[in-house]
Amino acid sequence: LYNGTITFIDIYGTRFNTTMIHFSVNDPPDCIADPTSAYGGVGKTLTIRVSYRDPEGFAPASLTIRWDGVNMTMNPSSSDFSSTVYFTRSILLEHGIHNYEIFVKDQHRPETVSVTTTARTINVKHLPVIEILNFPQANVLIPGEFEVKVRITSLEPGFAVADLYVSVNGKQYRDWRQATGEPGTFMASIRLDWGTYIISIAVTDGYNEVVYPAAGSITITVINLPLIIGLILGAGSAIAITLLVQLKRKKAAAAQQARLRQQVLAKKPTRRDIADLVEQKRKDRQEEMKQIDAMDIVQPAPAPIKKSAAIKRATSGTPSNTGATTSPTRVAKPAPSGGTQPKDKSGYSQKVTDTGTVVNRTVLKEYIERKRKEGVRELHYIQIKNDLNVISQKKSSKLYRILQDLVEDEILIRKGSNYVIVG
Repeated sequence: LYNGTITFIDIYGTRFNTTMIHFSVNDPPDCIADPTSAYGGVGKTLTIRVSYRDPEGFAPASLTIRWDGVNMTMNPSSSDFSSTVYFTRSILLEHGIHNYEIFVKDQHRPETVSVTTTARTINVKHLPVIEILNFPQANVLIPGEFEVKVRITSLEPGFAVADLYVSVNGKQYRDWRQATGEPGTFMASIRLDWGTYIISIAVTDGYNEVVYPAAGSITITVINLPLIIGLILGAGSAIAITLLVQLKRKKAAAAQQARLRQQVLAKKPTRRDIADLVEQKRKDRQEEMKQIDAMDIVQPAPAPIKKSAAIKRATSGTPSNTGATTSPTRVAKPAPSGGTQPKDKSGYSQKVTDTGTVVNRTVLKEYIERKRKEGVRELHYIQIKNDLNVISQKKSSKLYRILQDLVEDEILIRKGSNYVIVG
């Protein structure tokens, strides 16, 4: 930017009308277009980019692209034009030949300048199409050689395959064979061992390259099935052996438990055995009671011994025929009336005893039958003892055992010390 002053002075030294002049000298901007290909594919997007930088930091008055005679604006990436700013424009390509040109105008310069580009004509062709006919599955069980078969077609007139390869983990294989009688069909073999592979297929017609799949790649995992089966069988064998050992131990333990159980059962009587034992005990007790009853039967008194006349006279005190006399018999003095009998200390006084009492099953059953006929339904143990004149401990125990037998025979029902007559 420059400032100037013009002053007029006459011959007499007088100054006249000073004029200030302002003017600037502008440097042109730096404007460069990125290189573009002379060929394109139908459906692809072409992005044209221009880098712009102005030494004074001025924005361009305009920066446009003329595509097939139509002006299109370009979008800046920043507003700081003292540094590099990128102007871009994206265009969806259609089939055919297209012409374009980029123009820039500095706001301090009168002319519009055309920006230099590497190509101003783009030939857009139809893209090749890859059709997969045969391809390994995502999971392969056995390593080996696998066939890849594809068909390549295109709508572009005069299309021909310029290059075709399959990429396996970044390594390209071009050993393709054309299938007989199948135009545009190609086959190749690839070796896949145990592991994971990233695979893609690419074809070019010399102008555009197409990759299958369009987004990303195909992942194939090869599982070494024989090895895995071997490992599984080995592990299975170990597990089977362990299970067999455990099963054998369980069987041995079960057999031991069975033997112990048999031994216990052999020593432990069953319910039937207990019932048989109880029945046998009852029969033994009944037999014992019969024997005791037989012992308690009162034997008939022996026949009296006839006394001679002499013995009778001697014991009765009657005088004998010889005329001998005997002293008179002393008569006991009667006890005074209203008093108690004096205690007899001779040892022959009468005692309460059950010596003559017979206690057996027959006697007790007859007693119960008599009471039933009298209408008695319930008897106390003490009443039974008194009725049968049972006093001694021995006969009391015998009476108790007989009563228990009658209870087991369901002739009596025991209720504590009472016995209920059945029937």
